Amino acid sequence: MNTWVERRQIEQDALEEGKKLLDPSFFAAYLRDLDAFRARCKQFHRQMWLRQYEQAERGELVQSFQAVGEHLMLAFAYFKGSRPEYTKPAEAALQLELAARTDDATLAAAWSLVLTAPEELDEIKEEQLAWNVLVRTVRRGRVRDPAHALTEHLLNFSWLYPDELEVTVPLARLQRKLEKETRSDGELRDENQALRAKQSSGREQRQSLLAMLSSDRIRHLADVIALSGYKRMQIKDCWAGMHTICGTLWLEAARRLQLDPQQLFYYYLPADIEGALTEGMVLPAEEIARRDDYTLLYLREGTMTIEHGAAARDRGKQLLAETLEELNTGTLTGQVAFRGQVTGTARLVTLADFAALEAAAAVFHDGDIMVTQMTQPNMVPLARRASAIVTDEGGITSHAAIISREFKIPCIVGTKLATKVIRDGDFVEFDAERGMVTVRQRAKDVVHEVGAAAQARR
Repeated sequence: MNTWVERRQIEQDALEEGKKLLDPSFFAAYLRDLDAFRARCKQFHRQMWLRQYEQAERGELVQSFQAVGEHLMLAFAYFKGSRPEYTKPAEAALQLELAARTDDATLAAAWSLVLTAPEELDEIKEEQLAWNVLVRTVRRGRVRDPAHALTEHLLNFSWLYPDELEVTVPLARLQRKLEKETRSDGELRDENQALRAKQSSGREQRQSLLAMLSSDRIRHLADVIALSGYKRMQIKDCWAGMHTICGTLWLEAARRLQLDPQQLFYYYLPADIEGALTEGMVLPAEEIARRDDYTLLYLREGTMTIEHGAAARDRGKQLLAETLEELNTGTLTGQVAFRGQVTGTARLVTLADFAALEAAAAVFHDGDIMVTQMTQPNMVPLARRASAIVTDEGGITSHAAIISREFKIPCIVGTKLATKVIRDGDFVEFDAERGMVTVRQRAKDVVHEVGAAAQARR
């Protein structure tokens, strides 16, 4: 599934909504709202996790689906508020403030990297810490029920395995991961200490620089950028694993309707689910085929249009005419998140599910260039093997930008069309000095060699 947003709408949001974040009072209230919603989210997740539906009336199932839908709409709304377009006014203002303090562009860029780095450990590192502690306590026999400990870990970090309706699947993966863990207790302890020490050092460096610059405006602008990226990961936790948490709801509804759970999950709209549960109106096979062929959800000026099949495909081509022309250029531009120049083999890593990620990992060689819509937390091990990262979405506060700076991996974000222009196996030139990615040879002309990617990092 692909999601497209009109450039006009993006620019309008950045201009009108992003400027609101420049007001310290507005931003403080916004953060309070985010934190309050996340607290409610954690509570809602646990309530849904504990629900049993075998004896529930169909009306109760409908109410649960409605509650999940309302929760997801709120989560996506808050998540949208952390899109990179919204921080562009703050980014531009911060650049002007730093340029006024120094004529050295390289120094200003270095300051910006320090100032826009979050001071707290993000969700990915929190999961690393929690996992290392879990492994050590299980080994020492301090956990009475290891299976329960793994379940709690999955509930606390449900974004690890999004869209898995059968909870036994991610739990089995966690169990295998636990069994295959080869690091010693000392190594696990040292890793946690190193993570905390590195974060503490970055926090001290940031605070020292803020004290030296001595500007409330610079501090606020830096906080807008740093906290937007940090909070984005937290809000993502509110929806990325929601279907895993609510898997029993989907499975019970599918059982009663005698449907394949995946069919119910991917092809039924909320109104369809309600109609099926209350009136037995299941979708005919022909309609499922139309939706599988092509589905278009088009939102403009508050009105949502949903079309399926050949008519939807034609409408999509009409709406995306300008964009589709760009697919044939072979050249992409985006925002530089971390500088460097690389040539190498591109590997497409999609956001489909964990199985798709495992399939991508099986053909990913050290030094390949990762091409994805946007990086997910469970992609980090693969990203660390990449010589460069290019994404369709994101800005300097995105997850891809944050991990690229942490691991010093050249990265270009927000190209919009990378996963459409670049094919798996293409040989590409990646220039994160100018923010350009160019396809030099298409996959059918490339002979892949392990480690062939050349890298020049700065």
